[in-house]
Amino acid sequence: MTLHGSLRWMSVAVLALLVACDEVAPTEPLRPEDVVGVTIRGWSGGGSTPPTLQMAPGTTVHLTADVRDRSGNVDPRYPVDWSSSTAAITVDSAGFVTARVAGLGTVTATARGTTVSASVQIAAVGASTR
Repeated sequence: MTLHGSLRWMSVAVLALLVACDEVAPTEPLRPEDVVGVTIRGWSGGGSTPPTLQMAPGTTVHLTADVRDRSGNVDPRYPVDWSSSTAAITVDSAGFVTARVAGLGTVTATARGTTVSASVQIAAVGASTR
């Protein structure tokens, strides 16, 4: 095989690789208006966005957020910001929620301006929740 033939073969291989990568990694920009829904998941009751997450002081749960686009598909490219309404509950950037002391609060997940919240009730095991 000549040098010219080898270079042509390598060019074809590189072009094929670039085309394949373009199909795997979308190049569309992330636009805020494309986010139409955020769902919180990850408590023992299953499902999505619980009415109230029950926790005991000192416990931690890992919540995740699904960000949905206009087509209803989960798009993991959108970053999610987590926040808590009270110091009784802490939540880190990965969605790990820790109950510090007894009380009520809210954990919120935000993606491109779209938010969803979950209520959190912290009570000692066996304590009345009324």
